Amino acid sequence: MSLPRGSVSLVADLDGVLVDSSPAVFAAWSHWADAHGIDPLATFALGHGLSTLDHLRAVAPGLATEAEAARIADLERAALGTVSAMPGAARLCEALRGARWAVVTSCPRDVAFARLAAAGLPGPTVLVGLEDVTRPKPEPEGFRRVARLLEAEAVLVVEDAPAGVRAARAAGAAVLGVATTHDAVDLGEADAVIADLTGLTVLSSPDGTVTVLAPVDTGAPR
Repeated sequence: MSLPRGSVSLVADLDGVLVDSSPAVFAAWSHWADAHGIDPLATFALGHGLSTLDHLRAVAPGLATEAEAARIADLERAALGTVSAMPGAARLCEALRGARWAVVTSCPRDVAFARLAAAGLPGPTVLVGLEDVTRPKPEPEGFRRVARLLEAEAVLVVEDAPAGVRAARAAGAAVLGVATTHDAVDLGEADAVIADLTGLTVLSSPDGTVTVLAPVDTGAPR
C-alpha cells in the first residue's frame, strides 16, 4: 500500500501525533484510579485512542458516568503544564500555514485547544472534538464530519492508535500511521507507517490542500 500522490486535505489526531499528553493523562487517571482502589498502570494502558467515557467503560463499567468523565477531564486540565509537542509537530504545523487542515480527537474541544497551546502549536482550521460526535473513535463519524467541514475531495489522516486508524479507514480516508504510542504492526491497516512526524514532509498549495513529499522510512517496521 502507498499514500496518495496528489493534493489532499490533512487531518491529524491530537494526542500521540501532535502533542504528548501522556504525563498529564497518566497523572489524572492515576489520581482517579487511586481514589477508587483501581490499578493506575492497568487503567491507563487500556485507554489510548478512546474517549474518556469509553475508557471508563473499559476499566470500570459501574463508574462509567458523565460525572466521572468530567472529573477526569478536570484532572487532565490541571496537569496541562506537562503537555509538550511531539517530535516533528512544530515543523509540520509551520508547513501547514495557509492550508486548511483539521484535528479529530476523542477529548473535549476546550481540552484539545488547551493542549495545543500548552505545546506551543497553532490551532487547526477545523477541530472536531468529543462533543461534536455521537459516536467517537473507533467509529468513523468524526472523520466523515471533518471531511464535510473542510469540503475535502481527498483526505489523509495521520493517526497513532489502532482505533483511530480503523475509524479513518471506515470513513474512506487514506491513513498514515505514526508508531509513537503503538508498535507499527498494530497500525497494520494504515497505508504507510513512519516512526514519528519527523519523517513527514508536506507542501501547502494555494487551494488549502497539501501534497505529501515524503514520508520516508524512519525505522518503523511494518
